[in-house]
Amino acid sequence: MVCSGETFFGRQVGTLVYTFGNGCITSVESQHHNDYVQSVPGIQTEDKDRIGELNLGASPGLPNLPKYPESVPYFGYGDGVIRLSLGDNQESGGDVISSYHHWLFLTDATLKADGKTLTERGKLA
Repeated sequence: MVCSGETFFGRQVGTLVYTFGNGCITSVESQHHNDYVQSVPGIQTEDKDRIGELNLGASPGLPNLPKYPESVPYFGYGDGVIRLSLGDNQESGGDVISSYHHWLFLTDATLKADGKTLTERGKLA
């Protein structure tokens, strides 16, 4: 998964490339500050490599703003926004426990489940 324009624990790291396998993060690389990005998992605890939650924004009243491409509608609840939470998910009732918690907001993604398109390039299907 490729995420552009990312901030990682307070540092602007540009593009992040995540590789997943069996529901876990197997690697992450960044365009800038890659040494920093590589060091973060070493200081985190427990299920730091797990996907905690996937949220699909469904509120058309919270659109992306073309004049502000770096903005994300309220916590990713906007129309067609995918919020992927990495690490801890206790706040949403999950059992993934970790000191690591990172949100990725995908505003132009296509998401398919069981052969059905849910979002197409950041718009609800």
